[in-house]
Amino acid sequence: MTFGLESAAAVLKACEGMKRMTLRKIVTMTTVATLATLLISTNAFSTPLAIAFDDFGPGSTLQTFSSSGLFAGTLPDAYTLGGITYSYSLGNRYLRGVYSGPVTSYVFAPFIQGTRADGILTMQLSFAVNRFGFGFDLTSFAGVIPNAATVSIFKGTAPLGSLSFKGMPEITGYSAGFAGIESTDAFDRVEVTFADSTGDRQFRIDNIRTEVVNVPESTPFVFLSAGLAALSMTLPRCWPR
Repeated sequence: MTFGLESAAAVLKACEGMKRMTLRKIVTMTTVATLATLLISTNAFSTPLAIAFDDFGPGSTLQTFSSSGLFAGTLPDAYTLGGITYSYSLGNRYLRGVYSGPVTSYVFAPFIQGTRADGILTMQLSFAVNRFGFGFDLTSFAGVIPNAATVSIFKGTAPLGSLSFKGMPEITGYSAGFAGIESTDAFDRVEVTFADSTGDRQFRIDNIRTEVVNVPESTPFVFLSAGLAALSMTLPRCWPR
């Protein structure tokens, strides 16, 4: 609310000077200032937020590979399951549908396994969502991995931001976690990179969760509304009838 009050005060102080300006100059300056503020607010408004598994509501969709009929073995190119197309930048020959293996907090058999983790996993959705999440683990003996998985989201080809998620040590040789991301702008493509620069690690994903929600407006947008409201109430006082 401080933003809105300061904006109103600034307009009041500027009234005397504005009386000496032409209407065209005033309209031009106001338009430029408003567009600049809208641009800044829109960028902040689209910033993604990290969410936990429990933040998904009852209206969310959970895709477990056991219930959706995961293909067993090396996945075909552009493999689609449940409205999500899976592709790997190094080729789908490194992606496998696996029906047995160790269990971690968010990964159960069956699961999708990447036999090397230094590529980019793309999940192209046939529908737009505001929330997306998945369980993952990464083969590692290093304990906690601060940036085990970095998730980037896109609306069409437009990037909306990215977040990194840590992996916590669980069973011997695996660091696991849940990557949940929320955006006020709906998105339909998710890209994931894992903490592996040499191709020595493997990753697994499971429990894909999606949801469409009405995300509350961000604080900058609220401040912008307050400032514009103050402007609309104050400007007529500068030019009394």
